[in-house]
Amino acid sequence: AFSFCNINPPNKKGFLQNDHKSLQNEIISKIKCNDKSSILFEISLLLKKNNMRTSFIALFILGLLQLSCTKKDDLNTATFQVKIIKEVCNDAIVQLTDTSFKQYAENGFAFEGQNYDHVFFTRFSCADRTKMQTLTSDLTGLVITVKLLSQAKPEPDCGTCAATVSSRPSKSQFIEVVGL
Repeated sequence: AFSFCNINPPNKKGFLQNDHKSLQNEIISKIKCNDKSSILFEISLLLKKNNMRTSFIALFILGLLQLSCTKKDDLNTATFQVKIIKEVCNDAIVQLTDTSFKQYAENGFAFEGQNYDHVFFTRFSCADRTKMQTLTSDLTGLVITVKLLSQAKPEPDCGTCAATVSSRPSKSQFIEVVGL
């Protein structure tokens, strides 16, 4: 079986004796294997050589390395709108107004005598609840713009009541309110 990680460590001369294509392939393989120390060694050797093309390749590879090491907290950077069906103490049932994200919601959810499509359960953070301050405490019917998160944001100083909605959809998502 072929593995991207079957590359021998660099010799004292590095990979400069190889052609540019094989050099790119070997450094990209190391990026996939998270062998950062060898990558930085090779890039430093490339930058020492006074060659415009080689320097460009080195900077390109360094950019790839930076992208591969970036932590991504957000599941999706795209935003979409939802309508709040019911909210109690930051627990909420929301309905997608844009069905492009319907894979994150469920259909046929029965709630208070009505059936809803494209709904999911969420819990608003205290910061999100503050963003949604309205003249009344009832958020039912409010349309907000949100984005999906891979996990809930920690809020150690956030206190909420223990009440919740009477029933909830089986699908649940972490979201962040980005606008009203």
